[in-house]
Amino acid sequence: MLLSDVKHDYVRSKLAPLSDVSPDEVNGIFDALTAQALADLCSDGFARDDIRIERALDMRYAGQGYEIAVPCAGAPLRRSELKALRLSFDQQHRSMFGHMAPQEPVEIISYRVRGIGLLTPVELLKFARTGAALEDARRSSRRVRFDGADCDCPVYRRGQLDIGSTLAGPAILEQLDCTTVIRPGQVARVDEWKNLIVTQKS
Repeated sequence: MLLSDVKHDYVRSKLAPLSDVSPDEVNGIFDALTAQALADLCSDGFARDDIRIERALDMRYAGQGYEIAVPCAGAPLRRSELKALRLSFDQQHRSMFGHMAPQEPVEIISYRVRGIGLLTPVELLKFARTGAALEDARRSSRRVRFDGADCDCPVYRRGQLDIGSTLAGPAILEQLDCTTVIRPGQVARVDEWKNLIVTQKS
């Protein structure tokens, strides 16, 4: 979470047929929401060059009970681009629901702006292998049950598993804040960032 970009979402609802709205009206609403997004992100400490603005219109076929967010270009929209948004809506509706109705009128429900404050990418530290053996991390064995069958299951200290270590389930990995269970048929591997990657045996 600390490495994620900062995002603020702004929505203004205004129901109207797409065919009735003018480019000036659409751009005016988007401009107001964009100004709010820029002001909030600048107050968060972001420079203008580190802010990205995304815009979308929530649209639906007239009378529908749900709408689709259709992305819009960042530049002011012209009449031709509003017509292109109608085509984008039809195609997106077909992609999501398997059909479209190009003969039906389309309504704008809401205007959406997302302001994104871009953080500088951070290169995470990779850890080197220590050469510790898997058995060095083993602390005990425990009788456990998987799918109704009892078995002796090794218990490992999660923090002592070396980079590149792999172990096949069943296994239990204990650490201060959680316990990880590797089921029979699964394989766990510790990557360069000490993440535990669990996969199913093929």
